[in-house]
Amino acid sequence: MICRSMACARLELHQARLATSAKLRAEWDRRLEKNAVAVDVLNSNRSLWMAAGGADPETLASPTEISLDRCANTVRVLQAMIQKHGPRGGLDSFVQDIEGAVRMMKVVSWEAIRKDRFSLTPQALFDELVRNTQFILSSWSGDATRRQVRMRAPLDEEERADPEEVGEVPEEKLRPSDKYDLDLDGEFRTKKFQKRFRHWEEVAKVAYEVILDEMRTLLERPS
Repeated sequence: MICRSMACARLELHQARLATSAKLRAEWDRRLEKNAVAVDVLNSNRSLWMAAGGADPETLASPTEISLDRCANTVRVLQAMIQKHGPRGGLDSFVQDIEGAVRMMKVVSWEAIRKDRFSLTPQALFDELVRNTQFILSSWSGDATRRQVRMRAPLDEEERADPEEVGEVPEEKLRPSDKYDLDLDGEFRTKKFQKRFRHWEEVAKVAYEVILDEMRTLLERPS
């Protein structure tokens, strides 16, 4: 029974150490997100961090091994400051936050990801997965850039109008009044004067993006 459990644990560990394109994308994004959180923490304690000799937090969004070593040295300087001056003024709390941020930071490179997470993946297979993942990431980045350009651009002339523009809508009686002499279409579904709702241009642009996403999904679906 013990041997079976050990074999299952070894199999799970081996499976976790094998890379896939989805795992690589997730690990890449996870490291960028954690580094961004760490940079925010360091910016919140910027004066203390810089006084201890730390690097500019904005340069640590994608740190290198050298910059991480410098961050570790800065943490040691802060710990020495606590030993010398004590925890007055909440210094120990600030240093603890900085230490957590530094521990959170990781090198964002494929070699570091393979070394830390997917060491059992053969090098040739890993290189092929990296090429596929880089293509997907660059495609997503390009799509995001083009989407931002489209969202900032104005609508076509025939679709753009003043948000406060008052337009006349012709009244068309779609059905006669009911037995209570209530004209639902005339009273509620059509109005002689009708204003466009606020932010309608943004809503129209978002609708276009949804349509484009659906069309892309249909085109990329294997036949």
